[in-house]
Amino acid sequence: MTKKVTPRLVMAILSAGMLSFLGILDETATTVTFPILIRDFAITTDQVQWVNTLVLLVIATIVPISSQIRLRIPTKSIFILGVSLFIVGLLIDIVTPWFDLLLVGRALQGIGTGIGLPLMYNIILAEVPKEKLGFMMGIGTMITACAVAFGPHAKLTQVTAFGTNYLGSSGMIVAILVGWVVGMLYVFLNKKNIVIKLPDSVPPNVSASLQPSLIAGIILVLMTLIRGAFSYTAFGNIFDCVTKLVQTPLQTFTASPISIIAIYTLANVLWFFGIHPNMVYGIVMPIIIANGIVNQNAFKAGQPMPYVTMAMLSVILNSAFGGQGATIGLIISMFRAKSDRYKQMLKLAGVPALFNINEPLVFGMPIMLNPVFFLPMLFEPIINGLVSWGLIDLFHATVNPFIQLPWTMPGVVQAFFSGGIPFFIIAMVVVVLSTLIWFLFFKIADNKAVAEEQKNAKKA
Repeated sequence: MTKKVTPRLVMAILSAGMLSFLGILDETATTVTFPILIRDFAITTDQVQWVNTLVLLVIATIVPISSQIRLRIPTKSIFILGVSLFIVGLLIDIVTPWFDLLLVGRALQGIGTGIGLPLMYNIILAEVPKEKLGFMMGIGTMITACAVAFGPHAKLTQVTAFGTNYLGSSGMIVAILVGWVVGMLYVFLNKKNIVIKLPDSVPPNVSASLQPSLIAGIILVLMTLIRGAFSYTAFGNIFDCVTKLVQTPLQTFTASPISIIAIYTLANVLWFFGIHPNMVYGIVMPIIIANGIVNQNAFKAGQPMPYVTMAMLSVILNSAFGGQGATIGLIISMFRAKSDRYKQMLKLAGVPALFNINEPLVFGMPIMLNPVFFLPMLFEPIINGLVSWGLIDLFHATVNPFIQLPWTMPGVVQAFFSGGIPFFIIAMVVVVLSTLIWFLFFKIADNKAVAEEQKNAKKA
């Protein structure tokens, strides 16, 4: 049977290669943790050396017999065994309070690495056709070499499974920017038809699966160079640069009550013209969420929340009271409807609006492109925002930033559970104000509907 480089074979090689990569990376990176291990476990320099020495001894024992193991055990079973032992050893090392148990975990990791390291080359030598053998051996060598190169450069200030410094608000904007840049770069390079030229003997499906790898490699190198370049700036890294130059000014802008009111006013106007407000929210929400994370961190630390007014105004103005435009006031006004048209509309739209779904009102009344309802859509966030801002300062109201109910929950309920009685009172004021804002304009529309119904009745 003629050997072929199938997608299944490629995945098998990469999977085994990843196991060996993680094993070697773990072994080489551990060296930089020696000072911390000596301190935390109260051991000597000679003792801490066993963290790596034991792993090397185990690997040296397993590798010579790996070929015999493969002859007696299926490749899939060997791989599962290696992965399982490595993961168990890693978990032991993460949670153990004793140095002796740490060595047990390191030994298990060594067995997993000793299984995975030769397994990749065994698969290549046994399954890859001769004309592709050099190429695939090069891939395997590159995998292990990268692990050896990356491991010693790990700089740890504490022993943690994951670095979490930039997983909060400080890294959010960088993540968004990087995601956008990477996407644009990939599209640009893909249009340039930058691909790996493989021989015609390689199956088309394999060639197609490997085509993005060159573009991905170019982007990875470029991003690495950019990251390295930032280390020579006054900021030290890209996170601090973006935080100081972009994120902090944007957070300050969105934290301003005037800015919040302006944002939701614009959203209302767009909604009136049939443009979904997500066009606005998609831009500003990442910043508002970042401010919310800052509030959560401050609350957890027992410190004053810097963006508490922003958080409360966001609840009040962000469609929590009957949907965009606080149309719960329109629903309440419709209980005084005289026209059959709006009596039926109340039955149709009343319950959804209670849970902040107001599309039946927007498109059924309609509110959209209806001149009668432009002014309440425009002034609702301004009036409710300014009054609520004043009441927040008057009552010294605050919220628990960790209580975030679903957007379909009525605003008064959200206010009570997140901010207690003071916020509940403010929410009730918003309901009253919204009703007063909508009532006059609804009466104009209702009287017009009554006149039309009477006119149609006479014609009939």
